Amino acid sequence: MNIHIPDSFRFAPFYQTKTVFIDMTVCSFPTILRYIPFYYELTDELSPWQQKHLYVPSLFDLWKDEEQKLAVHYRNRNPQAAKGLMIAMIAVYLNTLFWSHDKPVPSLSRATMLEELEFKPINCEERLFFLLAAPEKYATYVQLKALFTEQEKIFAKMLILEQKRRQTND
Repeated sequence: MNIHIPDSFRFAPFYQTKTVFIDMTVCSFPTILRYIPFYYELTDELSPWQQKHLYVPSLFDLWKDEEQKLAVHYRNRNPQAAKGLMIAMIAVYLNTLFWSHDKPVPSLSRATMLEELEFKPINCEERLFFLLAAPEKYATYVQLKALFTEQEKIFAKMLILEQKRRQTND
């Protein structure tokens, strides 16, 4: 299956070409996220951001599983082995941010990336661009780990606030 990569998603370290070929023989939700950044934004297959209660916790679970692999790479002082997984997890982090707000990742353009999001970690945009500048560095891993931890707390807060709003409106 060939997927067209629009200009708005053609940014390093994710995509540089106009199309990518994907073998879709056996792909689970976590596998797709691990190997095909922004797959759901680039295709019409599924809109997980419309069911954030179901899919965002899966993103946090995926991070927790993959974070253990990253920890081993950095403990063994092998940042190059971690680079591909770090890029994938940065994409998963972006999914987490946007899907938490019931939105797909609209673009990877620096100018408009996170402006519209109400709930996000402090200095999120600056921290994210730090991650993208050198995804293989240990400091990037530490920062990504902190961002996931903060976003998980923010997501829990968002769910509580939504529940309170629904109860108030009932």
